[in-house]
Amino acid sequence: MTDHHPRRRLGWLLAALGMLFVSTDAFFVRLSEVDAWTLGFLMACGSVISLGGVAVARRGDVPPGAPLVSPVMLVIGGLNAMTQMLFITAVTRSEVSNVVVIVAAAPLFAALIAVQTVGGDETLVLDARVWGVAAGSVAVWRKAPFVVVVLIAMAVTAFVRWQT
Repeated sequence: MTDHHPRRRLGWLLAALGMLFVSTDAFFVRLSEVDAWTLGFLMACGSVISLGGVAVARRGDVPPGAPLVSPVMLVIGGLNAMTQMLFITAVTRSEVSNVVVIVAAAPLFAALIAVQTVGGDETLVLDARVWGVAAGSVAVWRKAPFVVVVLIAMAVTAFVRWQT
């Protein structure tokens, strides 16, 4: 299988890991028994270690006389710290913060469903699965119970396969 966009797989991997980290961050923040400042400090320590390791590994790429860490990178680090503290505060003080986990996982599940429904080896495949997902989607839209949605999707898929 030839990949015409070699960096696309890396992009998908990074997006999936990002969703995984956001949802697990929210989950672990909710489970932890420490205050927001302690948790923020621990996250900052992890960031310093990981980003410091990247800076040390890339120090050979820095031109002579240039600083290893530019002022722009310090501003980015400060903004990152601020967003982490806001995220921790929102997750620990919000009654509806469990929605963060659901919202973070939704695009990943949607992509998996799309790939499993219409994805072939290297082509777009429109077969009975598409009709089943469409029928199930209509049933969800009509607010049918979950068992009914699954049964409708199965029945439509089986019927289309039987007809072809």
